[in-house]
Amino acid sequence: MADSVGVRIVSKIAAREGIDPSMLDPPLYDVIDPEALDAVFEPVAGTNRPNGKIQFEYAGYTVTVSADYSVTVDSNEARMGARPPTERSHDPEPVD
Repeated sequence: MADSVGVRIVSKIAAREGIDPSMLDPPLYDVIDPEALDAVFEPVAGTNRPNGKIQFEYAGYTVTVSADYSVTVDSNEARMGARPPTERSHDPEPVD
């Protein structure tokens, strides 16, 4: 693994925004522990962790880190436009 997961997240989002990674606000470490992201899928006792993912919101993006250390970032605006919001009522409808 050349770059840490945190560095790849910040780099990908900064590239999409067209800004220097240091300009992202808030810093990644204010949202999630970057060292924990690196450690969560590390092999334990020689056994790889082939499954799982962590997903969180950061700087207007949904970030997904998979067990193979792949990182994807999806714009929250694009996600919201792709799926119309649904209205949900918290009150049960009256029954006749």
